Parts: sequence; C-alpha cells; structure tokens
Amino acid sequence: MVTRLERNIEAMRTEYPDFSITREIGDLGEVAIWRGVVQPVRRLEGLSDILEDVEAERPVRVVGGEILHHPHCEVSHSVHPLARRLIYWKIQFELQIQYDGGLGDPRCWVITPPIPADQRRHIWPDGSICPFMSGDAWNADENDVVDFMGHSAVWLLKWIGFSQAGVWLGHEHQGTPDYHLRVLAANQNCWCRSGRRYAACHRSSDQQLTRHARPLPSADFCNEGSR
Repeated sequence: MVTRLERNIEAMRTEYPDFSITREIGDLGEVAIWRGVVQPVRRLEGLSDILEDVEAERPVRVVGGEILHHPHCEVSHSVHPLARRLIYWKIQFELQIQYDGGLGDPRCWVITPPIPADQRRHIWPDGSICPFMSGDAWNADENDVVDFMGHSAVWLLKWIGFSQAGVWLGHEHQGTPDYHLRVLAANQNCWCRSGRRYAACHRSSDQQLTRHARPLPSADFCNEGSR
C-alpha cells in the first residue's frame, strides 16, 4: 500500500522535477524535505487579470510554481492598480518545503531572497509562511504538497506586491479566538496546522479565551496577529 508520504513524493517528483529531495527521520517518523526555485510571475501578459483574481480570492492555475490565469475564468477584467505600478514581478524564490506525511500541513520557508524583518507578513514564528488558514484549504487525504505549492506561489505573489507597494492582495483576518470560533467548524482542521480537528485541538481554549477576553497566544503565529 502506498503511504501518504510516498504519494506526495511522487506528486512532487512529477510537478517539480528540478526540486531536490532529502528524507530524514524526525521525532514522529520520516520527513521529506524539498528544495528548489520557483518564479510565480514569468510573463507580464495577463498579470493584471491574475492580480484581480487573487485579490478577489478567485481561483488561479499554478503550474510548476508559475501562476496563470484560470482557463475557465469568465470574469470581465479591468486593469488592476498594481499592474500600473513599477513593481519588479519576475522574482525567483528558493524554497524549502517539509512534510511528514501526517494530517498536519506542509511547511514552506523562503530561503532566498531573505525576507527583511519589516516585510514579514503572514509568517509563523519558525519562519515558515502562512499561505492559508488550515481549516480552509488543507485536507491530507484529498490534497498533496503540489496543492500546497500552489497556495505558496500565490503567497509569494502577494508578498511581491506588499514588499514593493505596501499592498497585500486578498482578504486578511485577525488570528483571534472569536474569529476562529466564527469561521471554523468543529470537524475542520485546527488553525494551528496540527492536522487535528478543531474540536479536538484549540476549540476549547479559544472558547475559554473568548469568555475571559484574554489576548490570544496565536496572535504571535502570524505577523501582527493576522493571517
């Protein structure tokens, strides 16, 4: 029987053949670590449409780390304001991705270019990026690391705009107990990326913190308490 980790390794080998892979033994078992380079924007044609879709949280297509306009998009597009600005979009990023084959999310670190302290946004304390709230986008039995790479590519696009224009595309939210309780169902993955159901992980502590109106420890997980 093919394990979840082996399935992910094969998917990455197919979609990202230039990425190196090492396999290590961690505290909870085997871990796969990939390292390679992606360039979310390789052409400027169609970029404005992509920026509009990303800002509106509409789907885009990601192939080998490149973000493309979704072929089935039927929206009538205009020119996005960031497409008019002098932003260097064609940036290559060296990434390190780690996944242990469990229910928790993969992790992604930007190795180069280094992200300055004043440009850190939606980044966890361990330095890995936060491309989505776990309960919204990750199911270990339905998704794989290639899907996660698609979310990471979109995060990189957002960071390019933010680092040069101070604009973060798309919706943002505060990582507060009240927000988690409003948007996460009990059977969804917990926001902390553990892979456990919210009801079996942080839900009770979020309820307690909300009742007592105490600061949320998770505010430290993403820069300035937002993800």
